Amino acid sequence: MQRPDSGVVTVYTAQDRQEASHEHRERLSYESSGIDVQVTYGGAATMTNLKSRAHLKRPASRPNFKIFGRIAFLTAAMIPLAVLFFLSLPSASGLSVRQVDSILGQARNVHVSTFNDSEEEPFQQQWISRDSQIILFEIETERKIYDLGNRQTTVVQPGLGVVDRSAMDQQTYQSARNAMERLLASGLDGAPVDAELTHRPADSQRAQDGLDVYELTWDRSSGTGIPMPRKLKIYIDPITRLPQRQEFSMWVSGLNDWRVETTLYRYPEEEVIAARREALLSTK
Repeated sequence: MQRPDSGVVTVYTAQDRQEASHEHRERLSYESSGIDVQVTYGGAATMTNLKSRAHLKRPASRPNFKIFGRIAFLTAAMIPLAVLFFLSLPSASGLSVRQVDSILGQARNVHVSTFNDSEEEPFQQQWISRDSQIILFEIETERKIYDLGNRQTTVVQPGLGVVDRSAMDQQTYQSARNAMERLLASGLDGAPVDAELTHRPADSQRAQDGLDVYELTWDRSSGTGIPMPRKLKIYIDPITRLPQRQEFSMWVSGLNDWRVETTLYRYPEEEVIAARREALLSTK
């Protein structure tokens, strides 16, 4: 066989494997067939011997499974890192303080305990029963019972018992109503209630508790024109969407440090709040 305008001629000869040749040429003998390949340059008898893969006794080409295995291993190793990186990124939550308050407003009973830095006892407690329209407000020196249904306020002092019962004026009634309906926002010192909370990865303890973590930062304006930074971190049950804990931080320039208030949310039965009210009324 010869290509046009080429001086190279390739000759294929089928013959018996046992046949010997006395021509002046070298042959490539395929071990699996009786085919000789001759390459003639310019028609001359000079031949080039091509050696078959079989003659060289090399293994046939096959996929390199070791390389594929390494690629698969590296890919599998990178997947958890990618997932971890994705989870570590802050993301938009579509949740605001107002929306959390709205969800909180659906709970029939709420007990709120607020603690100062590292203190074991709360400096303030609130018990709210929406069915009974009762708010129990407790601080160290005084307890107040707001009966919104009867529009009556009862004041109890430790060691003295009930010291005052009076009808609520409209301002007191509206303030108590607002506290019941906006329980979260009322204690956040000017937080932008419609600003979107940022979803954050939970720390190890909160992750173990299975709580979602959200954050919000803002500046509270002051009369001096110097902004007063505020931060909120709130931990929410991913199933009920009810808050379980919050950390409210206020920058104190005089201390050059943050002051942190921690609030715990619990959702007791109606009987628990009724018993607490009776205990306050019987205080001597």
